[in-house]
Amino acid sequence: MKNETSLVDLPVILKALEQLRQERRTGTLFITTDSGHAVRFVLNKGDVTGCHYRDKVGDEALPLVKGIQAARYSFVVSASVPEDSRTRPDPSALRALMAGGERKPTPSAGAPDVSIGRLGQAVRQIQHELAKFIGPAAVMVCNEYLEQAGEIIESADLMRMIDAVAGEVGDHSSAQQFREQVLAELQEDGAT
Repeated sequence: MKNETSLVDLPVILKALEQLRQERRTGTLFITTDSGHAVRFVLNKGDVTGCHYRDKVGDEALPLVKGIQAARYSFVVSASVPEDSRTRPDPSALRALMAGGERKPTPSAGAPDVSIGRLGQAVRQIQHELAKFIGPAAVMVCNEYLEQAGEIIESADLMRMIDAVAGEVGDHSSAQQFREQVLAELQEDGAT
């Protein structure tokens, strides 16, 4: 695979990643965005075992990757790569990114069905619930997510936001507790 030192579009980079997967390569695909952000895809025999974008990893990093307009990339071959389950993206989310589509969230039981007029209120409720876990940084985390992901225009966008910001909570059980509390709060307040 040829390393690309000039700026290219995201589809070109995703095509290179797919080529590395098909060739069952082991190593790291380094990407530097036009705004200077670092992205890494870690591959082990063609399997994407890690995705890193700024301070996000795994599934949380994929929506940010989707927002890349232009970048440079290079692949560094490794004999082996360390694996960390926290950085492994969900295979269906990765396939959706590779296909250029958007992953449909897997709704949990009771996923919110929020009317258009109530979406802003629902976002504030997510911030409120997140603050119970991480304090005042919740507003910054939610604003950063919205800046990267764009507008919340439907209920599925809320589910993606909930899943993304849950990663800031810490351990898996606390993240799941946050998800459950947010969904319960949204349902209780009639946002559903």
